[in-house]
Amino acid sequence: MFYKGLSMNPTLQDFDELYLMSYDKRRIRVGDVIVFVPPDRDEKIVHRVITVGEKGIRTRRDNFRMGFDRWLLKPSDIIGRVIYAERGRRRLRVFGGLIGQMHVILIGMRRISISALSFIFGYLYRGTARAGIFKGWVKTRVFVFNKRIGKEIYILAGSRLIGRYGAGKGYIRRPFRLFVGRDFLKQ
Repeated sequence: MFYKGLSMNPTLQDFDELYLMSYDKRRIRVGDVIVFVPPDRDEKIVHRVITVGEKGIRTRRDNFRMGFDRWLLKPSDIIGRVIYAERGRRRLRVFGGLIGQMHVILIGMRRISISALSFIFGYLYRGTARAGIFKGWVKTRVFVFNKRIGKEIYILAGSRLIGRYGAGKGYIRRPFRLFVGRDFLKQ
């Protein structure tokens, strides 16, 4: 079976080939990544088990932005447990049980850390770029082309395109905004 979607990122990625093992008489564990057909659909879904109880089995996506599943599954809805994902030439083990639970916690902590660091460093980066402290440290060349739709501006550092402006839109790639002011827009 091939995986497609965002719900299990970063554990699984588009076009990972999944290897399954049926449960037979094995116990379904919290933390397992399972393939199932939910009660209200006919398509196969891959999510992680978060609770196993008398009322049923509840799942969720590893991609936290997408939240919990609304359905309760019965063991008969489950096709099997994902044990490997093949990505290109690499075979990656997909852990379940306690290790799977810890994996989800680490994913969440990583996301929170990245968000916090992005916020802090993004704020510092934008402030430093606006202040122009490092302006001029990187030698740049600006090319202006007159086109039918208006001026198009290209900014190069050596032979590398680091920025482009035209038709009211534009960008300067990170980290080059630290070294390039917007003086070229006045041309």
